[in-house]
Amino acid sequence: MGMNGRERRRHRRVKLPYMMKFRSTRPGAKEVWDAVTPINMSESGICFLTVEELPVGSGIQFNITNPLGDEELIYECKVLRCNRSKTRSVFFETVITIERMPDQAREIYTKLLDAFSKESEDKKDGS
Repeated sequence: MGMNGRERRRHRRVKLPYMMKFRSTRPGAKEVWDAVTPINMSESGICFLTVEELPVGSGIQFNITNPLGDEELIYECKVLRCNRSKTRSVFFETVITIERMPDQAREIYTKLLDAFSKESEDKKDGS
């Protein structure tokens, strides 16, 4: 929230107990996928912890296995912010924005967010 008490985010955030993979697309970066569990996700981006500080503006590929099917989708992203975590000082809280997402991938990503959002709401309601 902003200083005036209003939410400044464009999209709701969803917490996912879900493992994903990412890799840097910077020249010279290792080509292996690192596994992460997102802190939260929204329609436009993902927040997660990394061991290394990633330069703002650098490219990232995110590999998400569709839990509603068996396909893997790769999303082209850019680092929006990367700061030392306030709660886990050996990590960096990294926020990426999704740059390009084909229509099929967007549909699957939206279904994933909706499914986890509904699950989260059901837990709050005690369902």
